[in-house]
Amino acid sequence: MSAIRAEELSNIEDYEQSRIGHRRRAIELRKLRRVQICDRVSLVFENRETILWQIQEAMRTEGITDPDTLQSECDVYASLLPTPSELSATLHIVTSPNGVARAELEELTGIVDHLSLIIDGESVTAREEPEAVMASVIHVRFVLNEDQRARFCDPDLSAAIRLTHPKVQGEAKMIVETRQLIAEDLK
Repeated sequence: MSAIRAEELSNIEDYEQSRIGHRRRAIELRKLRRVQICDRVSLVFENRETILWQIQEAMRTEGITDPDTLQSECDVYASLLPTPSELSATLHIVTSPNGVARAELEELTGIVDHLSLIIDGESVTAREEPEAVMASVIHVRFVLNEDQRARFCDPDLSAAIRLTHPKVQGEAKMIVETRQLIAEDLK
């Protein structure tokens, strides 16, 4: 995917006018691209549209109007775009609302090392994007060789997400519609 340019974004005022529609579309798209692994953990596969929406929201929330600052923001988020050989996803971890979130997250240290994309029985372990601290949102990648890429795009073969962390486990088969959307990211 090509770089994201600040010129692609609406200014804050225009975005505010259309935000409800954009937000509704983003929620719908993220729902279609979500794989619920277990009750506490899900994975949302990112694409250009989901990333553009995140940048617009950051721009709105942080009041970013300076073109250079906005382009810097675009460059940071662009690193989350998938490539023809890598799927990009955001791992979401649900924590308790009672103030013990930090302890819960510490128990899940190393969770990405236990996260795999299973393509027709073959496991591809996730790779964590550089993060400063353990958080409830973690950016990950699945790096695929050419054969794995072709097999992932074949709807006749099975695909699933598996989590085998000692504190939280689960496996979710990827439905055909979700896979078709995600397979587009590999083109």
